[in-house]
Amino acid sequence: MLLLVLGARSITEIQPQQTLSRQLEIAGQLYELLLIPETEDTWRFELHHLTVGLSIPSGFKLRLLTEDLQPFPDNKAVATTAVQSLIYRCRIRTTRRHSLGNRTLTGKL
Repeated sequence: MLLLVLGARSITEIQPQQTLSRQLEIAGQLYELLLIPETEDTWRFELHHLTVGLSIPSGFKLRLLTEDLQPFPDNKAVATTAVQSLIYRCRIRTTRRHSLGNRTLTGKL
């Protein structure tokens, strides 16, 4: 079983139209993780294999954590079968505490 855990630090500093991409090596395989804004507060995390024709294996988990590396309700997407891409959507709400920004992640949409 493969597990990918991501923290959500500084995610709100990204311009709404900008897509971020990161190449990851997981268990000797190359993947690309895309972070795609869908609305002002909704983001799509999309993981796919970089080798054409290869899929994400069954049982693979894409799990998100808060910036404090804490889980939140419904914080993961699981590939129940081999898939071309694994997608997780979440809403990020910004609240104010003591003049410091604090982000709250809301699970699957």
